[in-house]
Formats: sequence, C-alpha cells, structure tokens
Amino acid sequence: MEITEVRERTDDLICRLLSVWEKSVRETHLFLSDEEIENIKKYVPKALTEVAHLLIAKDENGNPTAFMGIENEVPEMLFITPEQRGKASATTHIRANPQPYRTVLLRALQDIQSVPC
Repeated sequence: MEITEVRERTDDLICRLLSVWEKSVRETHLFLSDEEIENIKKYVPKALTEVAHLLIAKDENGNPTAFMGIENEVPEMLFITPEQRGKASATTHIRANPQPYRTVLLRALQDIQSVPC
C-alpha cells in the first residue's frame, strides 16, 4: 500500500476516486437511498478538485483504495473501499512512513475503527 498526496487531479483520477466514494458510501451510508446517493454523487468531483490536500491510498497494482481530503489540518472527507475497510495495513503503513499529515490520518483511522459496523 502506498499513501501519497496528489497534486495533479486528472479527470481519470477523479473518476477512479468517485468509484471509491460510491463503493464506500453504499457500504457505510445505509440510511441514504439510491436516489440520494446519485444526487450527492454529482457534487463529489468538485469537492475532490477543490479540497486543499488530497491523500490517496493505492494498492500494489496502483489502484486507489481510499482517499482523504484535508482542509486546515481537519479531515473533511475519508472514504475507503469495502475490501480495505477494517484492515490494519493502512495504519501500519502510516506509522512506518512519516509524512506531513500522519497525525491527521492516524486520528481519522482510529475514529473509524472505534465505530461499530
């Protein structure tokens, strides 16, 4: 797993992250109807392009498996594919590889892990 901050947000990347977003939302936001998800989905590309810092986790094949948007050192968005949810690999990787947002990432991951499924 590789976690990096993305500076260039191409249309292809936004499309791939939108897929991560949708998979994550459909798995975790069971209170939303399909219609509500589709409506919210229209706004996600803009949010991804405008957030100050965008961190992406990629698997060994280079496919995005999670992303986090950060504004003013506060996580504004965090979405993880269902396949990666609950795995310790992200936490292990972050602890082993210091980066500017390590504390923010660890705090967000701890918050997620403490929420019952």
